[in-house]
Amino acid sequence: MLPSSELTSTRPIAASALLRGTATVADPRQDGAVRLDQIAVGKALLAQVASVLADGSSLVRLSSAEPPASFSAELRMQLPAGSKAGDSLKLTLLTKTPQLTFGVSAAPSTDTTPTSLSSTARMIDTLLQQAGQTPQARGSSPLLTTADTQAAQMPGRLAAALHKAVEGSGVFYEAHLRQWADGERTLAQVRSEPQNQTGSGTQGITQNAPSSAQLLPLQLDSLEQRRFAWKGEVWPGQDLQWEVVQQDTAQHAGRPAAQAASVWQTVLQLELPRLGRISARIRIEDQHAQLQLRVQDEQAASELKAQTAILSDAMAASGTALDAMTVQGDEPD
Repeated sequence: MLPSSELTSTRPIAASALLRGTATVADPRQDGAVRLDQIAVGKALLAQVASVLADGSSLVRLSSAEPPASFSAELRMQLPAGSKAGDSLKLTLLTKTPQLTFGVSAAPSTDTTPTSLSSTARMIDTLLQQAGQTPQARGSSPLLTTADTQAAQMPGRLAAALHKAVEGSGVFYEAHLRQWADGERTLAQVRSEPQNQTGSGTQGITQNAPSSAQLLPLQLDSLEQRRFAWKGEVWPGQDLQWEVVQQDTAQHAGRPAAQAASVWQTVLQLELPRLGRISARIRIEDQHAQLQLRVQDEQAASELKAQTAILSDAMAASGTALDAMTVQGDEPD
């Protein structure tokens, strides 16, 4: 087949000769010519290159299966360069006089060869369809047993609990097996993951360990999208939705792939007793962070803006500079 870029022509092509025996009564080719004369201008016809002649022109077979003009005919015409025997075309009749003139383009594919998937591929496809667009790891036990803790200690405790939830979710089980084989993880750590449990799971992750089939959609989504999503309780009665996405920016920044910078974007959604519903979107690249907060009302926005300096100092102490922070007092998404 010709590439469509070569086959599509903006210049009309004309039939230099209509191959028919005019002296032969009831010749099938003559019948085809008569029927071709009845085709309306603008009609699209299927065509196939039968052969390429010595003078560079081509012998083309035309056909139409649409009633009432079902017919076949043979024409000699000058096709775009690169045409070869066996190519399929779509010819559109442009004019009939002083000669038949056509527009030419690639014919739509008629390949009906069935596609066969392996049992593994079918299973993966089924799991991805069942998982939905954003599979989530779910925790049935709170990450923290109580919210009664000093404000200065809360970020560190919450970060450690979320880290434990990710590690023990089972989503990265195969990577952890590799670390165990390399001596970077203990056997006890590997055995604590859901794939090796039949009863209760690790606190803050699952109450009943999910099966490998339940975890596969999460693993496939994380591998393909570089995304991890978690939903559960931070402490009793305090729900949290958390998503982390890794991005590479070398292509957009014009840098070589070897110099790709890992960009992490995380989204937290929760509802606090006093500040109400909050959505926080954080983008981190090269130890620099940008934070966008959305809250329900202007009062909550004002309170959060007043804490900008404290947050900036805390992030700087952890080695990350807060480059920008915006707070919007409208309904979070």
